[in-house]
Amino acid sequence: MKTNKLVLGLALFALVLGTGISVASAYPGDGSKKGFDPEKRQEMREVIENGDYQAWEIMMNEKAELMGQRFQEMKGNITQERFEQMKQIHQLIQEGKYDEAKELKEGLGLDGFGGRGFRKAPCQK
Repeated sequence: MKTNKLVLGLALFALVLGTGISVASAYPGDGSKKGFDPEKRQEMREVIENGDYQAWEIMMNEKAELMGQRFQEMKGNITQERFEQMKQIHQLIQEGKYDEAKELKEGLGLDGFGGRGFRKAPCQK
C-alpha cells in the first residue's frame, strides 16, 4: 500500500513539474516574442523542485501580466485598416510577391508571422 502511494505521489509530482515547466516556457519572461526563455525555464524548474509555492505564484503572475499585455496589444490591432493590410499581404503572397509581402508584414510588426508563406518555394529560387 505504501509503495502505491509513493508511486502515485511521484507520478503526480512529475505531472505538476512537467505542466509548470511547459506553461512557464510557453511565454518568455523578457518581453520578447520568441516564446522561449531558457533562464526562466530553469528558474521555474528549480522553484517547482524546491516546492516553493510563493516563488511559483510570483512567476506565474508575471507570466499572466505579460500575457495580458500581449492580449491588449493584439486587441488594439483589430481594426479595419489592419484587416485591409492583412488582405493586401495575403494577395501579394498569392501573386508570388514574397519580398513585398515580407516588407508589409515587417512594417506591421509581424516578424515571423505567416511562417512558410513568406518563403519562396524551392522552384522559385
